[in-house]
Amino acid sequence: MKSFFEQMINKLFKNNLVSASKPFMREPLQRSARFKTAYAQWQDNGQAQEIVGKIAESYFYHKGGVQASDLLSIFNSQGANGIAIHPPKSWKLQQCQFIIDYFCHTILQKDYHKQVAELQIFDLGQHVKTVEKYYLKPSILGQAQAAGKLNQQFGNITLELVSLNDQPALIKVLVTYYADHLFTQVLDFEDFLRYLWQIT
Repeated sequence: MKSFFEQMINKLFKNNLVSASKPFMREPLQRSARFKTAYAQWQDNGQAQEIVGKIAESYFYHKGGVQASDLLSIFNSQGANGIAIHPPKSWKLQQCQFIIDYFCHTILQKDYHKQVAELQIFDLGQHVKTVEKYYLKPSILGQAQAAGKLNQQFGNITLELVSLNDQPALIKVLVTYYADHLFTQVLDFEDFLRYLWQIT
């Protein structure tokens, strides 16, 4: 059975473009000095807050039963929660890269560490699919035992930007967690999103 996010990508790409299961190129995800400068300007000029505000607004409309836009989908299941952000055509690739980096930097401030920062490229014949991925876990200190249990905080967090031929197609935010006696109960997913979006 295909995952929620795989189904989303298939729907976006209209056919079997995602059938390639193994990337032909896999390398560490790195940002250039020019990118970092542009990212800092994006934060400083208020664009970050504007974009993140739109995402948050769409989420709370969706939760309230109001489908105000097609910007966002919500996924909930046993052991995992997530959102899929569908970038409108006005959002360029670099802007979407800024978004996942903003999310990553925000999570790192919550006593998490970056376990994976990876770029994957898939050859789909006439098309190229690119996946920029961050995988974050609570730090060793953040997992300090509480009452004999490991503190999993919000859980393990995956951030992905999927693009097709350098056009952004999907931003994935996925939280997975453990439900056994070795770990504390995971913190609420909506509290995680409020933190991610810096909503008090």
